[in-house]
Amino acid sequence: MSQFLFDRLPIELIHSIFNYLLANDIFYALFNLSPYLDFIITNYDRYYLNFKSCRKSQFDFVCRHIRPDQVVSLTLSDANDTPDQSKLFFSYFKDIEHFVQLRSLRIIQIDKNSLKPLCIGLSQLKLLSSLEFTQVHSVSEQFNNVIVQLFPQLNRLILYDARHLTANTTTTHPFSRLRHLTLGECWFVHLQRISHLAPNLTSLDINVQESTTWPVLNYDQIPPQSLIRLILNIETKGNDDLCDSLRWQMLVSHLKIFNFKFKLFLQLSNDKQQELLSSFSNPFWIVEKHWFIVCNQYEIYSVPRFAETSACESFLPPIYRTVSNERLFYDHIFTLVLNKIDEQQLLADHHRFPHVRVLLLAKHLSLDTLRSLVDLSQVQYLKASLETFVQLADNMPRLRELALSSLSLNGLKTSGYEQIRILHLDKINFIGKNDEKRLFHMFTRVERFYVQGFPKL
Repeated sequence: MSQFLFDRLPIELIHSIFNYLLANDIFYALFNLSPYLDFIITNYDRYYLNFKSCRKSQFDFVCRHIRPDQVVSLTLSDANDTPDQSKLFFSYFKDIEHFVQLRSLRIIQIDKNSLKPLCIGLSQLKLLSSLEFTQVHSVSEQFNNVIVQLFPQLNRLILYDARHLTANTTTTHPFSRLRHLTLGECWFVHLQRISHLAPNLTSLDINVQESTTWPVLNYDQIPPQSLIRLILNIETKGNDDLCDSLRWQMLVSHLKIFNFKFKLFLQLSNDKQQELLSSFSNPFWIVEKHWFIVCNQYEIYSVPRFAETSACESFLPPIYRTVSNERLFYDHIFTLVLNKIDEQQLLADHHRFPHVRVLLLAKHLSLDTLRSLVDLSQVQYLKASLETFVQLADNMPRLRELALSSLSLNGLKTSGYEQIRILHLDKINFIGKNDEKRLFHMFTRVERFYVQGFPKL
C-alpha cells in the first residue's frame, strides 16, 4: 500500500498550509484520511470558521469535530441561503464564552432568538479585537450593553447602524484601541462624536443619512488627525457647503485615501456641475492626491470607488468628470444587463466590459458578439435561456450560478455541467416531469435549487 503523501510532511509545514485555509475546507477535505493527519487537525489551534453560504452537511460535520478553543475567527449567518444557522450553532455550542481564543467575530443577519445565548458569554472573550454585526433583526438593551462593554478592547468594529453609539458610551467606554470603524447607517451627531470616541482611528467608513440640512463644515465634524483613510457616503438635504472643494481640501489634506459620495436633494444645473468640476480640478485633487470625481444633477462622487457597477447595452460614461480616461468606467462594470439588444450597434460601439461577473441576457447573442463585449471567462452568474447557456457553457469556466428564463433547447444536444452549484428557475409552471428529469441529468452537482426565489432543495 502506498504511503499517504501528507504523512511525510512535518507538522510545522502542515500548520503553515492550514494558515491559508478555512476550517470548513480542512475538516471536510482532510479529516479521517490518516491517523497522522487527524492528530495534526485535532491539535491545530488557529482555525478560521466561515459559515457564510456553507452547506448544512459541511456545517454539521465541522461542528461535530472542532473544539471551541481551536477557533480564532468565526462567521455566522442567518441569511436566506443559511436560515437558522445561528440556532443550529448554539445547539452544538451552548455558550460563546468557550471560544476563548476568538479574535474575530462576524455576525450576518442573526435571528433575534440567537442574541440571548450570544450575549451570555460575549463579554468574556478577552482576546476579541474585531467585531462585525450586519443587519441584526432586533436589538435588545442587554445586547446593547454587552456590545458597549467590548468597545474598549476592539481594534476593528463594523456595525450595521450606529444605535450602539449612544451618549452614555462616550465617556465611560472610549474606543482608545480602535483603528478601523465602519458604520452602515449613522447620523450627523455620530460623526461629530467619533473624534472624541476614537482619537486613534486610522480608517473610517460611514453612511450618513439625514432628513435635515447638512450643517456648515468645520473641523469638529471631521475625525482625528490620526486618520489616513476616510470613506463618506452622505444622503442629506445638502447645501453648497457640502460640495465646497476648498473647505474639504483643508479638512482632509492629511489623508492618503478619501472617497465620498454626496447625494443631494436639490438639482444641480449644468452650469453648477461645470463649476463643481472646476473646483475639484486643481493640482491638489488631480496631481498631488489623484482624487477624481464625477458630477450629475443630484450627486457628486469619487471614482473609481463609487463608479457605477452595473450597466445595460446603452451605458455611457458620465459627461461631467475630472478623469479623462473613459476606460475606467467600463472596467468598473461587474453586472451587465442586455435587454433590447441591437447586435450591430453593440459591435459598432467598440466598447468592452472586461470584468463582468454577472451577465443577464434577455435574448440570444452570437458567441463572437459576446466575446467582443465581455470576457466570458470572468462570468460567475448567468441569467439566460437553457439554449443560450448550453452554447456558452464551455467558455465560462468560473460560472457557478445559473438562472434559467426558458427550458427550450431547440434540438440542441446537452451533457452534464458539473460547474453549476446554484440553479434558479423563473417560473414554477413550466417545470414538468420531463423538465425535471432533464435538469437533474444536466446539473448533477447542484447544491441549491431556487424556484421564484425560494430554495426547493
